[in-house]
Amino acid sequence: MNGKTGQYEIGDRRDADEPVTSVEPPVAGQRRSRSRWGLLLVLLAGLICRGGLITQPGFEDDTSLFRDWASNLATYPLSEYFDQTSSCNYPPLYLLVLKGIGHLEGFAAAQYDIGIDREALLDALIRIPSCLADLFIALLLFFEGRRIASSRCGVVAAALYFLNPVSIYNSAYWGQVDAVHSAFLLGALVATNRMRPAWTGIALGLALMTKLQSIAFAPLFLFDVYRWQRWRGVGVLMLGLLTAAVCISAPFAFSGSLSTALQRGYVDVIGQYERLSINAFNPWYLTGTPHAPDANVPPPLVALAAKGQDSVADDASPWLRLTWRRISQLVYVTLVAVILSLYASRPGIASRALCAGLLGLAFFLALTEMHERYAHPVFALLPLWAIGNSWRERGYVAMSFLALLNVIYVMHPEHLGSGIAVIFTLLFVILLAGMAGRPRKSTCPAPRPPALLAEPAPPRSSLVGAFRVATLLALLVWLIGAGLFAYQATTRGLAIPQSHEHRIYLSDLEPLVARMGYRTQRRDGSIDGGVIHLGNRFYLRGLGTHAASITEYKIPPGWNRFRAVVGIDRHYQGQARVSIDLDGQRIYDSPTLRSDSDPIDIDLPIGGATTIRLVSHSLGPKRGDHIDWALARFVHSDSESLLGDTNDAVNPDDFDASVVSQEGIQWSIPPKEPSLHD
Repeated sequence: MNGKTGQYEIGDRRDADEPVTSVEPPVAGQRRSRSRWGLLLVLLAGLICRGGLITQPGFEDDTSLFRDWASNLATYPLSEYFDQTSSCNYPPLYLLVLKGIGHLEGFAAAQYDIGIDREALLDALIRIPSCLADLFIALLLFFEGRRIASSRCGVVAAALYFLNPVSIYNSAYWGQVDAVHSAFLLGALVATNRMRPAWTGIALGLALMTKLQSIAFAPLFLFDVYRWQRWRGVGVLMLGLLTAAVCISAPFAFSGSLSTALQRGYVDVIGQYERLSINAFNPWYLTGTPHAPDANVPPPLVALAAKGQDSVADDASPWLRLTWRRISQLVYVTLVAVILSLYASRPGIASRALCAGLLGLAFFLALTEMHERYAHPVFALLPLWAIGNSWRERGYVAMSFLALLNVIYVMHPEHLGSGIAVIFTLLFVILLAGMAGRPRKSTCPAPRPPALLAEPAPPRSSLVGAFRVATLLALLVWLIGAGLFAYQATTRGLAIPQSHEHRIYLSDLEPLVARMGYRTQRRDGSIDGGVIHLGNRFYLRGLGTHAASITEYKIPPGWNRFRAVVGIDRHYQGQARVSIDLDGQRIYDSPTLRSDSDPIDIDLPIGGATTIRLVSHSLGPKRGDHIDWALARFVHSDSESLLGDTNDAVNPDDFDASVVSQEGIQWSIPPKEPSLHD
């Protein structure tokens, strides 16, 4: 800074809160001209990259769904559409976009000989809204970056997103819609920077009408508008949001399909994929069982409640109410409170962008059932923070690289998942710590006088102060809960029953044969990794299989009975039956098993036999035939009592040995993972 004139020279650094007292130097116009050329080059490069990918097939499971939805929307009126398309579960705005695409494709095919396959044309048209949203995001980042910092920083902000492989892959190759609601969220952020709550509400409403996941960013906008304009501002924001929602919902309301559209787009999608992680490399991926049901209880809590027993009723302890999903929701709510509390002490546009990015990362990292793409809005919001200095830009690039690896997980680089989950989590912690620390100086060249770069602190609010105190109390509750769990785990122990001289669990033995119709056999858990849950009990020992399956074991000498509790895991749907062979001869065939029926207690004599074969048969669609052989074990006669008090020991003479042999089982390729299009 020039001490005589009070002007900033090119390359000078200054704090965000340090006022600028004079206009730009004379060379600012030339610098702005070069920045415009830089922006044009960024946009041209990004458009070329997207143009080269827009006709590619991408992820066929999703693009085929979007094609069907667009075609049916163009064929049927909205009043009949949902009766014809049962799989459609997107909010109204994107359905209107697909309807326009369907009509455009039909018009082009009818009027012009375009010389390409209609499916390929529809695939390309489906990608255009996302690519246009990418372009809008880049332009908005440029203009806002230029306003709050400099033209050069605006170009950098646009390039960080528009040339980001994550945005190119997601919009142009995959054909997903994430860029559209990300564009609206960025618009809401820019409107909040300018303290225009009506436009914030309209943009947020459009985002929510495109993708439900946009709700993760609503706390920031409500929090900020309240801090600056109190309840009047919140009311204006909500009015803008409702205005956008009503306008978008009007066609569905007039056609009588609004309730169905809202039910499918906002209600049915919650808990649609009951798993810890849907291809998202986040902390839940580190459990080693990302496909386990998130409605299940973590194994350590089940072991704690069981108190050394091999099973426990699912209502026996308060610990058993803490499912993976509930724990994730508690963690997420706490993180949101912590982020907003830290942000409350650091006003400013860069801090607001960082807060938005942290909220998006908290949504992606803390909650279960996350898809690999749900972190996408973060990369549209963080550039306004990243342009502050070089280390932020490097952090943004590193995060983009990790997100890219996560997105291409659909191509199965599974061995990278744990490493990415660790680094992603560490970056989030570092960003969170950065918000708690002292702000660093900006390295952007000094711009013309920035009206909002040095944003003043908002008026003090007793409600915000109470919120920060409540957040601190919530953290104390977490610490107390963790301490209580650690104390009980230490005093009671988390040990589970082991094989001994009176019983041998099959999960402690190596099978001679273990063939599954889906995944691989799981020891002491369901085949997807959760705790075995049959009826109203959790079981800590057993085998998890999937119909159809064959599992064969050698019977240790001297053991003369086989016992187990068999059924379909409670967290899945399906129907199947099981059979048991001794030395190749069928001795047991079960009735039909269903997830909503009671499991079956099995107690069979096996004296003199050398091998036992456990067979499961699918009786319908294979999805959900998760057969659990809970407490499957060899015992000596009368060495332990049969679990349960309603079934007597099974007499093998009561069963027909002429049922279908194992060779009659129809084996198939393991079913493909479900389409994860939402």
